[in-house]
Amino acid sequence: MVTRSGSGVLVTPGARHQGVSLMRPKASTPSAPSVFDRSRWLAAARARNRAFVDEVNARTGCVHCGAQPIEWHNPEHVERNRKAFRISSMRASGVSIEGIQAEMDRCTPLCRRCHMAEDGRLSELRRNARLADDRRAAVAPKPCGECGRPYKPLSRGLCKPCYRRLPDQIEKTRAHDREYARRKRAGGLELPGLETS
Repeated sequence: MVTRSGSGVLVTPGARHQGVSLMRPKASTPSAPSVFDRSRWLAAARARNRAFVDEVNARTGCVHCGAQPIEWHNPEHVERNRKAFRISSMRASGVSIEGIQAEMDRCTPLCRRCHMAEDGRLSELRRNARLADDRRAAVAPKPCGECGRPYKPLSRGLCKPCYRRLPDQIEKTRAHDREYARRKRAGGLELPGLETS
């Protein structure tokens, strides 16, 4: 259902993007999309938003170290669960460029490393890596199921060299099984390498 707001703009219910409206021009204007052109209008809006954000990102560096590429940081996006206000989310939607620019003005451009340091994710990542190293060092390597050599980590109980040979062995077994089935259908069960009892 489409309703008309007081400003003469068509507003679809649910089209409000947490304070930033996804309004389109009134149907009487020549640039207004019909109901059938909504998907084309949205695709064009997404392309326009992508181009705008990419252009701004190319011109902007990290405020801490000047590095690129950048991400837009605002603690409210996580603390207040305002994920729809992330620039990446707005870029992929039909939000107006003015709405994206307003959100960029509230955000801080940071490179990935500075963004993780600002959020506390970098220290958490380093702490988890140290814990993983400690756990990895505490466990002795287990023997390979094929060759018996101690190896770490094992994949399906095999060391890396034995595991890499596994697809060849599986294919040989499948070829052998196909040949066996073909000969069984033909009436002769004798296969080289198979003993019949």
